[in-house]
Amino acid sequence: MQFQVPQFIETEDKIVGPLTLSQFLYLAGGFLLCFGLYFVLKFFIWIIIALIIGAISVSFAFVKINGKPLVKVVFSAINFYLKPQIYVWQPQNPQIPKTKETLRTTIKTDFVDWVEKIIAGLSLKRTQEQVMTGSTTTAQKAQVSFENTKEKYMIFKKITGEKRVARRVDYR
Repeated sequence: MQFQVPQFIETEDKIVGPLTLSQFLYLAGGFLLCFGLYFVLKFFIWIIIALIIGAISVSFAFVKINGKPLVKVVFSAINFYLKPQIYVWQPQNPQIPKTKETLRTTIKTDFVDWVEKIIAGLSLKRTQEQVMTGSTTTAQKAQVSFENTKEKYMIFKKITGEKRVARRVDYR
């Protein structure tokens, strides 16, 4: 048995002539709004407002940005600007404040002292090796690597005005 598989699932059906239902509703809504304002406003003011409303309704009906209708783009932009953007690295109200005293009470005291001794010993050993060999310090190495990264990354502005950092690639 063979079955016919529909191919154009994502295209909307043309209901009113060459227009889809949503396009027809946007245009009809703009027309009805302009028609109602004709009886309320003076003719010169009505012309200006009717042009603005007509342009908005036509753009809602036909304009697509990156394959999405303008209505969805506008609603997404409104939601983006109205909803707060909070980027949290740690929770605002941690259950246990992370201080030395609370760590000592939650973890065994001997274990914390042991870890602190290991960390102190490693840093002292590293510093002693740097002094004995005359090598550069970690801060100097970090400064050199930072200067190298300045050459590899650039800050640029998008069309929307948003700043981004991107890796710079030189093809030579």
